[in-house]
Amino acid sequence: MKLRRNQPIIIKPSVRPSKYYKLVIPYMMKFVSNRKLTVIWQRNSKIGIVKKMKLKDGSKVPIIINSENDFLKLVEKGGIDFMCSVKPLGTNLIDMIVLDVKASKQLWLDEKGSLVMDIIIKIINSILNFAGIESTLTIFDGMNGFKVVTILDLKDTSEDVLNQVRVVKGLVSIVNDMALRVLKKFKINHDVLKDLIIGANTTLKVGMCRVR
Repeated sequence: MKLRRNQPIIIKPSVRPSKYYKLVIPYMMKFVSNRKLTVIWQRNSKIGIVKKMKLKDGSKVPIIINSENDFLKLVEKGGIDFMCSVKPLGTNLIDMIVLDVKASKQLWLDEKGSLVMDIIIKIINSILNFAGIESTLTIFDGMNGFKVVTILDLKDTSEDVLNQVRVVKGLVSIVNDMALRVLKKFKINHDVLKDLIIGANTTLKVGMCRVR
């Protein structure tokens, strides 16, 4: 397997990846199963990004995990972080919405930072509830922000109704508009909010053992 050379993020993970992932794999499988993965690989002080695995015959195939044992094997070989597609294999339909909220540390450390976070999560959940989506998961992403994730049931969703990217972009636009309107009413310092970004990911980062 050939790694692309990158600047090392860390020399050693602060948490042993094998120990960490053994605890969280049962929860992560719902998000990573039957999807293409990108793996951040670390060997000693070298780090790289791997999108395909090399087989014995020399051919390369996408990285796909469908069991906890497969996941652990990748971790034991040096995988420390995993990103999965929001589209399951064999379809172009998005069945996972990842609303990504980023900001500087200044916002989250501000006395009103927790209020901003709470308001945005409530806005996202309210909009998704209106669209008939009731189950969401909030994942905190270090000091940069957080993600609100929901998995859609494609059995009852046609390509015309979902319309992929257009629908996701529409959700992001509505969330941004509502967030700005509501946050203004709380008179939160504009300088604190200037770095706030609400977007949507084409991948879901599901590893959390790296330190920036």
